[in-house]
Amino acid sequence: GAVGRGFLHGLRGLLRRLAVYKEDPLQGSDCQFHPFEKVALIGVLLLVLVIETLNTAVEVAIDHISYERHPLAKQAKDLASAAVLLTLILALLTWVVLLWF
Repeated sequence: GAVGRGFLHGLRGLLRRLAVYKEDPLQGSDCQFHPFEKVALIGVLLLVLVIETLNTAVEVAIDHISYERHPLAKQAKDLASAAVLLTLILALLTWVVLLWF
């Protein structure tokens, strides 16, 4: 969806930053992160991509079965989208906590 495309653009920007700071991706900032914190920051972004991919798979599978509107198909798509939203909230909270606290 649109959120996934926006996230991919953000990821592209992150990868450009990583290319600039090959030794340490957070080298240009004043933040000093423990290696586990760096894994959490990157890992939560990868988790968003995984959940967005699963959301897309659910939508494609349902559309393949039928384009007719059905309450269960809508419920499945809504739940998959909710999983993406919850994962984005988790990512945001992870980044906020590790960058500002």
